[in-house]
Amino acid sequence: MASYDFRSLSDYDFEQLVRDLLQRELKLPLESFAAGRDGGVDLRHSRDDANALIVQCKHYSVSGYSKLLSHLKHKERPKIAALSPVRYILATSVALSPSNKSEIQATLAPFIRTPQDIYGASELNGILTSHPDIERAHLKLYLASYAVLMSGLHGDLITRTAGYLENIEKKARLYVSNNGLTAALEILNKHSICIIAGIPGIGKTTLAEMLLLYHMGKGFSPVVVTADIGEAERLYDPSQTQIFIYDDFLGQTSLTEAMGKNEDARLESFMTRIEGSANKRLILTTREYILQQAQMQYEKLNRSLHLRARKYVLDLAVYSRLDRAKILYNHIYFSSLPAAWKQEILAEDSHKKMLDHGNFSPRLIETIVQRAQLDSDSAPSFVSHAMDILSNPRDLWLHPFERHLVPEAQDLLLLLALSPSRILLDSVEAGFTALHPELSASKRSLLFQDVLRTLDDSFIDLHAMDNGHSLVSLHNPSIRDFLLHYFEEHPDRIEVILERAKYYSQLERLCGYAFSPLTAWGGLSKYPRLERALRRHADALLRALRRTFDSEGLEFSPSVTPDGERRLLRHEVAHARLGFLFNVRNELQSSVIDDWLRSTFQEVQGMWRGGSDASTEVSLLTRTFASGLLPEEQMQKSALRLLARIVKGAHSIEELSAAEALLDRLPELFTKDDAESISEAAYGVIQYEMKWLLSDSDNATLAQDSFEELKSFASRFGYSIDKADRARIEERIAMLEAKAELKREDLEQDALLEQLDEFEEEGEIERLFSTLRDLED
Repeated sequence: MASYDFRSLSDYDFEQLVRDLLQRELKLPLESFAAGRDGGVDLRHSRDDANALIVQCKHYSVSGYSKLLSHLKHKERPKIAALSPVRYILATSVALSPSNKSEIQATLAPFIRTPQDIYGASELNGILTSHPDIERAHLKLYLASYAVLMSGLHGDLITRTAGYLENIEKKARLYVSNNGLTAALEILNKHSICIIAGIPGIGKTTLAEMLLLYHMGKGFSPVVVTADIGEAERLYDPSQTQIFIYDDFLGQTSLTEAMGKNEDARLESFMTRIEGSANKRLILTTREYILQQAQMQYEKLNRSLHLRARKYVLDLAVYSRLDRAKILYNHIYFSSLPAAWKQEILAEDSHKKMLDHGNFSPRLIETIVQRAQLDSDSAPSFVSHAMDILSNPRDLWLHPFERHLVPEAQDLLLLLALSPSRILLDSVEAGFTALHPELSASKRSLLFQDVLRTLDDSFIDLHAMDNGHSLVSLHNPSIRDFLLHYFEEHPDRIEVILERAKYYSQLERLCGYAFSPLTAWGGLSKYPRLERALRRHADALLRALRRTFDSEGLEFSPSVTPDGERRLLRHEVAHARLGFLFNVRNELQSSVIDDWLRSTFQEVQGMWRGGSDASTEVSLLTRTFASGLLPEEQMQKSALRLLARIVKGAHSIEELSAAEALLDRLPELFTKDDAESISEAAYGVIQYEMKWLLSDSDNATLAQDSFEELKSFASRFGYSIDKADRARIEERIAMLEAKAELKREDLEQDALLEQLDEFEEEGEIERLFSTLRDLED
């Protein structure tokens, strides 16, 4: 018979287990309700409110019977009386004697009809024994049951592994079963070997340990390898059913740490010995980039089929939103945090902000809770503490970045931190090789390939496209946040960027991170030391921006080919970049490139054409005027020329609004006649906009917004739209809306199903965290 004490389960876990057991035992479906302030209901079966069967789940295995009885008497009985159920069932994790049951029945009379409606720990274990499939479904029961697992071990194994398993038992309470466990089990069942790789903090060791506990529950004896593979060879026993676990088998900090003499050959030999064995399993863990380094450095590991076919890469995508919620909940529930802090995360949906944070990872959640437990007397708020760590995941990445990566790999990552989220591999290589002019072209190429293999699937991801090109992106959003904070802590690293960077957009992003948004400088910088460093190197920064001014853009759009993406329009790029450069120059008050700025402005203004580019051209002219680099007389000529081009070719409200903005920003350069020229052009724009609305508009929402904008624009210039035209436009918008409604009906069913899934998941998350409300210190 099963003999669980249920202490490894949270309130939520216990309720889920009771629901599954009683549904099977009673042969009735039971509906779950939010725990905590539940009004007396955890589970219910009811055709109507007048015939309700209510189940309450009381997880008091730690508190004990006396606290359970007091709670039932003083808090639960009034709730039950208000509900007046036809039948009331109590399920508790406390072991109950017959006299305990009689006392509970008397306390809750007349709602509990019979002692058989009270399920204590022994009754629940009995049902579990009758339904082993439920036991298997609730993996945490035996994964976290130290006594159950230890009962199957021989004396020598208990001596060798007791401390290790006791530590894992504590971790198992926090574990959330997910698709990663299933995928790794499939590899183990097929090959008897599984190599778990992934980025730092993703949960590799925890997954390996849960696989170990799972197999121990199946009768495997554990062998924990801590030194080298020779340890496993010495403990190998052909007659025993054994599972070997070797965490960080390639070392935590470097290959030389783990790879002693002939270690690669011994590893390959031992894996060959385990492969396909019916009574042996081998679990290895490593960081993906260290595995890549090992395969490049050691020929036998590079050729090894075991390292390729038996590898499972654990990725954050394996954790659903509900999985994330359970990870966060378990760490908080089983922690020693004050009850007030546990309840604080429910305020303003703070728990959702944490689990939806782009930098979420199991390791960071563990770090957050561990530090909070140490600082609970001094830290003002758990939520602010948690969000600070999530926003700056320094601890997760600093060690592997500084200890595991060669300087060239660090350089490449720092460049990627200043790049778009996806960048062409060719551009990455060009930017990387520009940092190393001291090497020959062939050496730079080989070095880049080595660095790329090291970083792939750990710090970066490579995505092949159908056209033969590849895209590069950082593996996880938290890496970019770490790298930017690394820049902040090591501002000296920007010197080589300023000296050798190939791409203007990377320097532009560096400025954007260091300063407040360049369109509204003066606010506080998120990276003040980086800002100070750029100010110290103001001349070098401006020279670097000038040097890279004509470089291609790095932004990738899937709607065009990579080659097409590189053919950026000179006009658009020049205006945007020159405007940005004037902002930087004006802020830093450096004149080092003033002559170049003057000549480049003269060249760029020769491209002015008004039309859809009007607002960009107005913005550049305004910034140039603010710099004071050109005489006012020359600026006035430029302004009048631009105004004439805009007014002459204006066909939209946006274009003519740019002309208005020009007069508003630089009134000293214009006369009353210039303002009247805009008013005269407004009539033609109104007619053009009305024609578009009546003939070419095909989107109801856009047409309605454009119509409202048109009415406001016409009123501003003293024009009115007659009733007949208004009626025709409104009729077309109504027709477009009717068409849109038909399309919405076609998509309604699929959208409804998706929405129901989201509502169901959201409800489960609310039910999960609501158990924190009534916790006591």
